[in-house]
Formats: sequence, C-alpha cells, structure tokens
Amino acid sequence: MPHLINHSSLPQRTFAAALCCTLSLAAFPCYAQAAPSSQELAQERKELEAELAEAQSQLDALESEIEAIQEELAEREAKLEATRDEADETKVQVDETNQQLVERRTELGSHMRDSYKRGTTNLMSFLFGATSFEDLAGRIYYLDKVSTDRAEEIAEVNKLAAELADHQKELEEAQARQQTEVEEVEAKTAEYEDMIAQAQEYYDGLDEEVQAKIAEEEAAREAEAEAARKAAEEAARKAAEEAARKEGAGDKTEGGAASSSGSTSTSTQDFGSVSSTSLGSGVFEQTEPAMVGFDTKTYSTVSNQNFGIQSSKNYQHMGNYNSNKQRLSYIGGDMSLEFETYVQLPVTLNYSGDLGNPQALCISADGSTAYVAYPEGHGASYTQMGRIVRYNLALLREYGAMEGDMSTFATGVRLGDEKWRSCMTVGPRINMGHGQCMAIDPSTGYLWMSTRGASEYSDLTLIDTGSLSPVRQIRFHTGGTDFGSVIAFDEYGNFYYVKRSASTWGSSPAGSLRIYQGRISDNMDKVLIKLLPQSVRNPAGTTIQNLAWDTTTDTLYVVNDSALLAVSLAPQMGLQLSPEQIRTELFSPLREFEGMAFDAGGNPYLLVNRQSEIMCLG
Repeated sequence: MPHLINHSSLPQRTFAAALCCTLSLAAFPCYAQAAPSSQELAQERKELEAELAEAQSQLDALESEIEAIQEELAEREAKLEATRDEADETKVQVDETNQQLVERRTELGSHMRDSYKRGTTNLMSFLFGATSFEDLAGRIYYLDKVSTDRAEEIAEVNKLAAELADHQKELEEAQARQQTEVEEVEAKTAEYEDMIAQAQEYYDGLDEEVQAKIAEEEAAREAEAEAARKAAEEAARKAAEEAARKEGAGDKTEGGAASSSGSTSTSTQDFGSVSSTSLGSGVFEQTEPAMVGFDTKTYSTVSNQNFGIQSSKNYQHMGNYNSNKQRLSYIGGDMSLEFETYVQLPVTLNYSGDLGNPQALCISADGSTAYVAYPEGHGASYTQMGRIVRYNLALLREYGAMEGDMSTFATGVRLGDEKWRSCMTVGPRINMGHGQCMAIDPSTGYLWMSTRGASEYSDLTLIDTGSLSPVRQIRFHTGGTDFGSVIAFDEYGNFYYVKRSASTWGSSPAGSLRIYQGRISDNMDKVLIKLLPQSVRNPAGTTIQNLAWDTTTDTLYVVNDSALLAVSLAPQMGLQLSPEQIRTELFSPLREFEGMAFDAGGNPYLLVNRQSEIMCLG
C-alpha cells in the first residue's frame, strides 16, 4: 500500500500559499531604485529554479504513488470481477442442483405411488416367485438396495444443494467486501488526483515565475550588452576625434573600424575569424564569440496570422498503460493535422517512473530507429545526468506493438519481459542538462546534443549512435545572449534555434519569435551563429519545447505544448519571409509535447508525455 506524502516537506511556500500567491514579477510594488543587474536576476532565477525542482520532485513522488494506487485498484477490480464470475457460476450450479433435487423427489414419489398401486400382492408375488433360497435372498436385497439408493441419491443432492448455497452466500459476502475495498481505493485515487492537480498548479505557477525571471534576466543582459556596445562606439568615436585633432590629418580609418554590428564577421561560414583550442579527449574550446554581429536597424518582423496562443498551463495527464490509441485533433490554425498513438513508450524500466521524463526525440532517416533523451531530473541544471534510449521501431512493429493493446510494450518492459526489452537499448549515464536540446544532422547522420545554453558557456556535444555516449564536444560562448534550449538541423548542415523576445528589440515587439542559424566547422571544433533578419510576430504557444526540420519542404517546426508553428525557410536566410510562409495549428486535448522529428520521407513523429508515446499522423 503506498504511503501518503508528508506535505510539510514541501518548499516553504505551501500549496495553499502558492496557489493563492503565485504572482508575476510585475505584480510587486516598484520603488525608485536601480534596476537589478543580469547577475542579480540570474541568482534570483537559480533560487526559483531550486524551488521549481523541489516542486517537480514532489509532483513526481505523487505521480509515482498514484501509479501504485492505480495498480492496486486494477488488482482489486480484477479480484472483484473474478468473484462476480464465480458467484454467477455458483448460482447456475445451485439452480441446476435444485432442479436435480426436484427430479429425484419426483422419481421417488412416482416409485412410491407405483408401489402403492401394485400393493402387497405384487410384492408377495415377486418374493414367492423365487426358485431357491439364494434367489429369495437376492430379491429381498434388490428391493432394499433400490430403496436405499434412491434415498441416498436424494440425500446427496440435498447435501450438494446446501453446500452450494453456503458457497454462494460466502461469495456474495466476499463480493460485498471487495466492492467496499474497490470503492475505498477509488476514493484514494480521487484524493491523489486532487493532490496532483494542486501540485501541478503549484508547479505551473513557479514555472511561470521562472520563465518571467528568465525573460527579465535576458532583457537585462541584452540591455547591458547594448549599453556596452554604445559605450564602445562612443569611446571609439572619441578616440578617433582625439587622434584626428592631435595629428590634424583627419584620418578616421581606425575610428571608423567600429560598426553597428560589433563584429567584423558577416557569414556563419567564415571560420577564419575564430579560433579554438583542444582541451584533450575530443573537447575543443572556442575563444571568440560564436555570434556574428548584426544591425538592429535592419531587423524586421513578419506579422503572420494570429490564431491565438495555446497555453502550456494545465495540460492533461492521460495516465499510463492505456490500451487504446490516443488522438490529437485540430481545433485551430491553417495546417489541419491529426495525430494518433504510434507506439506507447515504457515509463518504468528498473524502478518506478525512471523513464517518466522524456525530453527530446530523434528519428533515423529510414524511420526504423528512434532516440529519446531521458534526464534524471526535471530541472535545467547543466550538470544534470541522464540517458539516451534507442528504440528499434522496426522490431516493435514486427512484434505488434503498434496495433491491438497499445500498452503491451510499456507493460512488458515494466514486467521485465526480455522480448520487449530487446526492442530498446539504454545508453550510459551522461551529462545532458535538461535533455531537450538534441537533434540529428541529416547531412551527416550525426547526433548532436547541447547540455548547456548559457551566454557565458554553451556546448554542442556529438553523441555516438552506437554507444549512445559523447565522443566530441565544442565549447563556446555567444557573446551576450543565451544559446537556447532547442535545436534542429537542415539537410545542408545548418542548425537552428529560436528564442522569444523578452522586450521590444529594434522593430521586433515583445513576445515575438527570433530565429538563429548556425553552423559547425568541418573539423567540428568551431561554431558560428547569426540571427535571421526577421522575427515571427505571433508564435503558437507559451512554452517552446522543441524544434524539428522537414527536409522535404525546408520547413522549421517550432514545438509548443499542443501547438505547432511551421516556418518555411530557404537554406540561405537572406530572403524576406511573407506571412503565407508561416503556418499554425492548435490541438486538443491539451497535451505536453516534448519533441518532434521527421524521417527522410517527410513523415512527422511527435513525442508526447503523460502518457509517454510517439504519435504519427492519424
């Protein structure tokens, strides 16, 4: 029997306080004081993330316990159903036995009537018809035997009827007890579901605070970077004027070297402008910033059609081990896609819920293999460990996991069935951070992951698809802005990531989506990144979960919870996007999307959590 969680162990902000007092940062009173620096905001964000991690831990514990309660409920319901079946079968036997008893009594009555009608004359004639003493003794024994047998038959039927009646009564009593037990477990399940709903609301409130703090931190960092850039430009201008004044030559070439972009590099393929150092063991560290300079004056925004925003708050928990396919239906937008369960993934391998947090999905070009990242926690710490699991989709299809009872694979893995466990390969523990930044480069087939996306230090780590362990790493810094937490590659060797603007930036309004394009050097030791010249005005959701690239249409998909944003891009990002090149779809029910990937044929695969499953077009 699962134990109840001691909610006094929750963070200092209790559920009640959290649910009533989860406020946005802007809700606090403002005083005339200097705005906090990005470092101060980063510290506040780390404290909030610690609270968020604790809240997630409590939520995980509740979900683990309700899973055990649901299993107990299933067992008790199965016992109750078995008792009902046995009671029904016993009732049939009781009815049949009572009918036999009626028949035996009828036969005995007929025999008695016949004997009465024949009278003693016939009986005496039967006895005096004996030809010898032995024959007489036999005839007397026969008459006694017939009478005794009939009496014993009736007695046996009476006894059986009584036993069956007692057994039926016992079964009815057991059925009543088991029904009460089932109702008690159902009540406990409802109680835990309510606790989980409160825990989820508490978590969501904290998550919103964290996201707001991240946005505020980013805005402060960008403001500081902009202030530093302007200060550098002003210092360069003054230095040039001073040099011209002293020399009287009017030569402004040195002062004119400063540009509004803050960088001399104009292309993500100009790797001669940066250098890197080998740190050994396949690790390289880049010296210069990876971000190529840009001019905010030339930046613009595409005002795509607004179909509304699908909020990530209060997404539905579908439970685990559902036997039927789940569906995602179109409710808005201009794509009209429908998804259904392709394969249900295991949640438990070695202990309850150890595969309960899938964060990213990659699919091989032929669609036969899936790679799913599973961090061990739910935080954003770059030191967080986890594992990559490789699923043999071709073998799963051969074994019938995609048809019939959809929970067969997940249940088989949980129960230790070697047949189903042979369909998956679990990689070693590796550093993966939050785990959601993972993608395959179609131009090489390489699997890349980023464990950390901070401005002061980011990385791209090459994962061996055989051993599922890191074999090479490029460490770099962007020079003032975070690298991001999602990634996708096109078939030309470019990678992409996106970010939501925390504030108005140039002509780009707050909340719009910025798109970055980058490239890895051929030696896999350097990275260069540039910002695309346009942002997307109306994103589809509130929380960016992943990115995907469709090589058949050169389309970048931005994955939010139950919402997709598709941006048709050319490999060279100089063209101007039009609103028609941006499409949106909102789905129902509201589910937690975790990842998306395409095979070489343009078939989409969607990783969805709670329950954990890969979905395809349905």
